[in-house]
Amino acid sequence: MVATLTEPKVYRIGNLEIGGDRGERPTLLLPSMFHAKDKILSSRRQGVFDREKAAAYLARMEELSQATGVLAMVAMVSNWEDEFRRYVEFYREHTQLPFACDVWMVKRRLACAKVVADLGLQDVFLYNSITPWDAKDVPLADQVKELRDLGIRHVMLQAFDEADTTPAGRLKSLDVLLEEVNKANFASILVDSSCMSLPSLPYSLAANHMIKEGYGFPCGQATSNGSYMWRKELAERFGPEAFPAVDAAVESLSVFWDSDFVFCGPVVGIGRVMMAAVVGDVMAAVRRYQEKGVLPAPGHPLERMFPDFYRQLVQPAV
Repeated sequence: MVATLTEPKVYRIGNLEIGGDRGERPTLLLPSMFHAKDKILSSRRQGVFDREKAAAYLARMEELSQATGVLAMVAMVSNWEDEFRRYVEFYREHTQLPFACDVWMVKRRLACAKVVADLGLQDVFLYNSITPWDAKDVPLADQVKELRDLGIRHVMLQAFDEADTTPAGRLKSLDVLLEEVNKANFASILVDSSCMSLPSLPYSLAANHMIKEGYGFPCGQATSNGSYMWRKELAERFGPEAFPAVDAAVESLSVFWDSDFVFCGPVVGIGRVMMAAVVGDVMAAVRRYQEKGVLPAPGHPLERMFPDFYRQLVQPAV
């Protein structure tokens, strides 16, 4: 890892800015659509889904984002190239927000990138993600070259070492990926520090802090992995109120503690998660102001949700 502190990077993906100093910009939420057991799906193979309900989800997400200042874009799950094309074309009919893929298998993920290139949407697409285990199917150098040749501009890197699951292991994994990724001159590099369970979330958050200091990349994780993996047990032991409380808590804490973005689970929960993110973003911005005397970027949740408090910071009482 780089020994000296690095200026935090700010990237623009479509109409969204992400990164910078913690508390400077609002967090980016990445809810999923078309995932396994998504109730709007009728046929994954044919890409058939409830368009009216999907459009309502997108409208709600965009409405909340505009009202609160928290950023959002959808990560779409897909298994086939033609399926992904249908989702992307639908998405672009209903919103101008950027989007990501959320695809585990590298060959299927590259097929999504080909769709994006064919549609000329490279500027608004986040490739999620380049992982350490992709090399089992496609050599890392080949994947990077194909993305570069397709004109993909924004990529996510998955930092995780199965032999060393500590924050230091995540940094070692990132170094290996960067040996090839740095050759491609992507416009944006984001790092997913791999949340695998709720109690392991602090490992991801600590890695975020270390990566941001050493490399400057915007960092985050799939915080929802921690809460959703615990959902069934929570319901059985503590009733239906337990999961929403736990999910909101972990989302808010991860937003407050060194996360520039959060994969936050199915879009149906965007209302709960957006409000949780508001709390984390507001607290992070005020902490930064208290420590550095610097206000957050315009349109931040602190300004939109607590305008009176914000004005007091801008013009302190004499």
